[in-house]
Amino acid sequence: MAETSANRSGAPLRLHAERTGDPDTVRFVVGALGWSADGRWTPDSPEGCPDRLAPLLERGQLARIEVCGEHALLTRCPAADEWATLAAACRTAISEQVETVDDLTRARNIIGRGMGQVAESHGGGLRIVALNDSAVQVAMDGACRGCPAAQRTLRDGVLRDLRNAGIAVNVLGVAD
Repeated sequence: MAETSANRSGAPLRLHAERTGDPDTVRFVVGALGWSADGRWTPDSPEGCPDRLAPLLERGQLARIEVCGEHALLTRCPAADEWATLAAACRTAISEQVETVDDLTRARNIIGRGMGQVAESHGGGLRIVALNDSAVQVAMDGACRGCPAAQRTLRDGVLRDLRNAGIAVNVLGVAD
């Protein structure tokens, strides 16, 4: 079940549902990198759940929401509607959530789950400080400060990842 709709930039949003091995869980593939921070939420622990999806937990329709990159695994409550009915509400909530996310938040989510994790594995850190027009400011922490590979990481990692996500950046600055 694929669905496309135009997002705020006019580009079509790719969104489709896939079956999983569990009949109560559906994987939604969202063609919008950085639309949400990664996480797992349940009715008992909804803190930080994407705003548009939280009501589905609160109303007892979903038992678990798990977001990882472009994938959202949604598990329905046993007493909830069947997927044939519930999927439309989930699709709408995800589409609306994608529309609410600004490019700075998307950029931070993308770097946090990509190059940011690579930097952390080497004792460093990358943070998006600002995103204005076509310029992005990145702070480099820990081992990343003064690293000989820093410029390559920024050019071949950060800029590439942001451009692949449809965030138009051409100028990269390093913040103090």
